[in-house]
Amino acid sequence: MKKILHDSLRFALFLLLASGLRAAGVNDIPPATPVTFSGASVTPPDWRDAMLAARAPATNLGGFQSSAPAPGLKLITSQQPPNVYNLQIGLPNQIPLKKGDTLFARFAARSLKPDLATGVTKIRVSFSKAAPHYDSSYNGEIGLGSAWERYDIPFTCANDFAANEARLNFMFGYPAQVAEIADVQVFRYGPEVLPAALPKTKHHADPVSPQILAAEITRIAAMRNEIAVANPAPAPGRTLYVSPKSNAGGKGSADAPFASIPQALAVVQPGDTILVAAGDYRELNGVTIKVSGRPDAWIKIKAAPGARPKIISSGWNGFGLTGGISYLEIEGFEIAWVPNPKTAKQVDGVGIAPAYASHHLRFLNNIVHGFGTGGICALDCDYLHLEGNILYDNCKTSPYGGSAISLCRAFNCDEFAGYHNVVRGNICYDNELLVSVLETSGGNGRTLTDGNGIIIDVFMRSRANPRKPHTQDRGGPLEPYRGRTLIENNLIYDNGGRGIHVFRSEKVDVINNTCYMNQKSADINAGEFTAIQAARVNFLNNIACGRKDKRGNTQDGSTRIIWSHNLFYSHADVLMHDGIIEADPKFVAPGLKAPPEGFRLQPGSPALGCGLKNVAPLIDLTGAARPVAGPIDLGAYQRSK
Repeated sequence: MKKILHDSLRFALFLLLASGLRAAGVNDIPPATPVTFSGASVTPPDWRDAMLAARAPATNLGGFQSSAPAPGLKLITSQQPPNVYNLQIGLPNQIPLKKGDTLFARFAARSLKPDLATGVTKIRVSFSKAAPHYDSSYNGEIGLGSAWERYDIPFTCANDFAANEARLNFMFGYPAQVAEIADVQVFRYGPEVLPAALPKTKHHADPVSPQILAAEITRIAAMRNEIAVANPAPAPGRTLYVSPKSNAGGKGSADAPFASIPQALAVVQPGDTILVAAGDYRELNGVTIKVSGRPDAWIKIKAAPGARPKIISSGWNGFGLTGGISYLEIEGFEIAWVPNPKTAKQVDGVGIAPAYASHHLRFLNNIVHGFGTGGICALDCDYLHLEGNILYDNCKTSPYGGSAISLCRAFNCDEFAGYHNVVRGNICYDNELLVSVLETSGGNGRTLTDGNGIIIDVFMRSRANPRKPHTQDRGGPLEPYRGRTLIENNLIYDNGGRGIHVFRSEKVDVINNTCYMNQKSADINAGEFTAIQAARVNFLNNIACGRKDKRGNTQDGSTRIIWSHNLFYSHADVLMHDGIIEADPKFVAPGLKAPPEGFRLQPGSPALGCGLKNVAPLIDLTGAARPVAGPIDLGAYQRSK
């Protein structure tokens, strides 16, 4: 039963305890929001003394000290450390906790000195085990203003904890700044009190000036025009024909085609097109490509007009491109993984897998499914164009942390500062990680971490020599990655991980995408759109419709993230910004098993006509033109009149 205090005297006394005893001179801290449930205090009442008694961080990075006359604590960052958790302070749980308990963290905080470059002050708050694997029940970032604000954070305890086994942590390993916290408390309720019944503070995205937003809009429009100019010209060479109905003695002509794609690849030259007829192509170990085109003579491997040839692989790749393959296009295939009928051995592969200094590659209008690690996964590449692909039922058997589309690490193919990578018009659904990720692959061997629709992964720094992937330093020293990435017009739904995830990457534009009911993995609660330890990422004109117990978006550990003209609906938490929050987008017929057309917008949708005009793609997901001068809709679909 919920313990509701009906006696006014007892209720007033509880509010006094729940809000913390504040000394004179700190009345600028606003009062706590009333709570009608009595809870047990989890953390020590002398919170400040308990924190001050903790081991101090390294003095060259920062530290903490008591603030006077207010009974607060200053969190001082002198120099940004490698990780946000390198500077932290916390409180242990003084009573045992049970998995499923509702916990309620309350504190006040403000900025005393923001980061000079961005004008932003941040802290990250977590409640987790105090020793490896640091299992977390809550982890969230908060932007602070110069005035005191109260923060209420209800959440569910994810594990059983003995006394002193867990901690409420405040992490402040950001660029140089000074924050202040006060009145720090955590209360425990039984599972009968749901987190939704407790007060919750709404968090705001970092403020962005109109001048910065206008400059970004101008830049995006100019760079999109550069993409059109950079598209490859028609192939000038021969056409080589492939058909499964041919015999091994075919010569590649129209009347005597090759019987397999590897046969054509053995003789292909820059400028040639390999035209593949309909039918099944059983390639036990996939198709390995070892030949490149030239800037003026791309090699194209294409489905014949009206055909959808099917590559059936039981190996690591459907198409594998390793070690400097360039100026090549793959279009129009179905690429499927099936077990080897002779061994039934599971191989956790990737449908299309470019790697190690491969660049200027286009993967268009392919269907990829059944691969244990991911659909299209690139490693140490540059100039990738992924458009019109459908990726489903991938990622489910691998311990390597794959996603439907994964661009991991990058290298600088040239000095050009515009868009190097374009991910547009793709549909990703039912890609879910079902196996815990190995520690060697960025996981902890205990939780699910990926299975995203699209991830841009570790693009902050480029590999100087990605052709040497097996050396200890993974190919030599790192240098800043100069290219930009454009993600637009994608439909992403019912995946285990996030919809679009930008992780340790920068210079990414995420525009006019639709995400629906992702994050179905129990271990993942970060957002339909996320920027984690990222920089200079723009989220514009997107729609996110999510699960009620999951976040809509996050920007943890990130700088210069712009959220503008997005719609979020049905989420547990959303960073407030200048878009539309908690309004039903009114899809035509949404659903986890719905066809893509179900995510079009109905008449009366709040997403109609309210998008930023100059950043929107010229066409929508279907290829229909968006109006040049008329109103722009949010999401991947533009509604026709």
